[in-house]
Amino acid sequence: MKDIFVTGTDTGVGKTLISCLLMEFFLNKGKDPIYLKIFQTGCDSVFHPDCDPFFVYKNLYKDVDRSFLEQKICYLFENPKAPYFAALDAGRKIDIDYVFSWIEKARVDHSPVILEGAGGLMVPVLRDLLIIDLMERMDIEVILVARPTLGTINHTLLSIQALRSRSIPIKTVVFSKNYTEDRDKDLIFENMRAIKDFSGIDVYLIGPIHTPSVDGQKYHVIWEDLFHDL
Repeated sequence: MKDIFVTGTDTGVGKTLISCLLMEFFLNKGKDPIYLKIFQTGCDSVFHPDCDPFFVYKNLYKDVDRSFLEQKICYLFENPKAPYFAALDAGRKIDIDYVFSWIEKARVDHSPVILEGAGGLMVPVLRDLLIIDLMERMDIEVILVARPTLGTINHTLLSIQALRSRSIPIKTVVFSKNYTEDRDKDLIFENMRAIKDFSGIDVYLIGPIHTPSVDGQKYHVIWEDLFHDL
């Protein structure tokens, strides 16, 4: 199957949580998935509390050591910036050919490969290369993660438009935040309906609301719905 690229409409929208849940799903299906973080910024080590592979793998396995986690990150930078600027601060240069060979090496023994981007689509990796440019060169399906809050319709539809302009296939859109107040539920469902209506893409919700239904359609993440051909 194609690699799965988990990207977001912004930073901090829940990409790592979705990646972790995907890993758990494929492991339970008897597959041999691997989660890779291409660019990890804002961390001085793989055991930093904000290190995404540390979060994913500590929730999947009892013990993870330094070497194991280091293999899941292509580039790690201390400053919490876009990869291009974080690399400049560190006096390092990102080698895109190395990124692709690193992913290809993981692909030999694992399927699917779950890749997590850095921030959103228009984040600089090099002076003349964005995350979306990198994605365009990959054989991937995208899971687009978004906030359910006010403003998400604009950000999500713009991200969908950008992906479609590059003919990058979109598997689904996922809202990942937890909102429990009744006044927030209406907003969440309105946003989901709008994105579905204007893009034609199914929108799912991960949160404390269990199998909510709007107009007869259930908006909840069931990975079997998305990967029924396993």
